[in-house]
Amino acid sequence: MSLSELIIDIPTEHETNVFGQFDVYAKKIERIFHVTLIARDGAVKILGEHAAAEKARRVLTQLTELSRRGNTITEQNVDYAISLVFEDQEEEIVEIDRDLICHTLQGKPIKPKTLGQKKYVDAIRNGMITFGLGPAGTGKTYLAWGIYYAFMLLMSSTFGEDMHQLAVRMKINTETVSWKLFQMGRTALIFAGGRLLTRPGGLWKTKYIIKNILTTFNPWVLTDGSLFQFGFSISD
Repeated sequence: MSLSELIIDIPTEHETNVFGQFDVYAKKIERIFHVTLIARDGAVKILGEHAAAEKARRVLTQLTELSRRGNTITEQNVDYAISLVFEDQEEEIVEIDRDLICHTLQGKPIKPKTLGQKKYVDAIRNGMITFGLGPAGTGKTYLAWGIYYAFMLLMSSTFGEDMHQLAVRMKINTETVSWKLFQMGRTALIFAGGRLLTRPGGLWKTKYIIKNILTTFNPWVLTDGSLFQFGFSISD
């Protein structure tokens, strides 16, 4: 067994993120690969058997790149990086991270976190119909809704001005309450379509919402919060 000493540069501002609080991630890497990590002045020395030290270096390289891209490193990132190193696919981590779908209203990025999620997102983008099967909590609905939301934003930015110009040509006053109500109603229907496409039980609930809106519609439900009477929930 040949012992090696490898050195990898990890900028000081990224060390805490990569090593974790109280060096919990560094200790996990040391334990799994049977190596010793010594950090000093922006450089990390890796001591151990050559093959194991090289694997540890590859894990640290990918985690450092994720940190440079603005990610907060989690234990899930560390575990996944380690598993991909054993499969010689660790470079896919950064490729996955580049696939930004959209941002939430709070500014949180929505993007795949595993190779399986990346394939799922690509399938939705490239296929006419995609079936997502798997255990709860694996990101099926979350990612599908993110793609739908991004598509709606694209459609809005692409055709929003055309809709405005069409309204002007038709001599529709876009400052009237009726026009604003029309836009709000259109948004509600788009939302219902999104629920139909992306949420479990969406077909039944979408039919329920549309039926109630069409049979007992009152424009004020779009502004006074009583949409909850039509099947919407607080989470919606």
